[in-house]
Amino acid sequence: MEPHISNRNPDNEKSIEAKFRPGAVTIDPEEEKKALRSVDYHILPVIFGFYFLNFLDRSNLGNGRLYGLEEDLGLVGNQFQIATSVFYAIFVAGEVPSALLTQKIPASRFLGGAAVSWGIVASLTGIAQNYGGLIICRILLGLTEVPMFPAAVLYLTAFYSRKELAVRFGFLAVSGAVAGAVGGLLAYAIGYMDDIHGLRAWRWHVPFPPLILVTTFGFVSL
Repeated sequence: MEPHISNRNPDNEKSIEAKFRPGAVTIDPEEEKKALRSVDYHILPVIFGFYFLNFLDRSNLGNGRLYGLEEDLGLVGNQFQIATSVFYAIFVAGEVPSALLTQKIPASRFLGGAAVSWGIVASLTGIAQNYGGLIICRILLGLTEVPMFPAAVLYLTAFYSRKELAVRFGFLAVSGAVAGAVGGLLAYAIGYMDDIHGLRAWRWHVPFPPLILVTTFGFVSL
């Protein structure tokens, strides 16, 4: 048997090691900015849209109260306040478990699944017929909405450095402020749809943002 002769060149190995030594790789700042802008164009509109519609939906129940929600569902006493509070109770209780789940499920799938589920449940709120139906919708709404923030944060960390994340998290805050400014105007406009097809205006207003989320941003993220 002939002895094995190695073709490895020590000089080449040293040069390769030098190229991949920490600090040896240089990145063109202009190319880095270009790549970052490309990521922003693809990621930030989806995240902004999620949270804009999410915050818009949180004011829907209050706006719906102005357009016959309590009368249609026969709410009396403090039932409306209970329906509002039960959502936040579920939301607070589910924050930690949902954050743990994001470590088991890919963030993109988790975020898209949560958005679609939330949009479907929120849309069904518009067909509630009584107090019990409204409470069930609010409980399910809290369960489906709670994963959205942890999943969005984890999703962003996959694309941005710690320094870059600060600005991107600012978009989440801005989306909430914009939703607050637009929500009242949207409710005012939908108020003119009262009695169309025999439906009170709140039944048009409550499902409106969730339906947009399901048909666009939710399936795009999946």
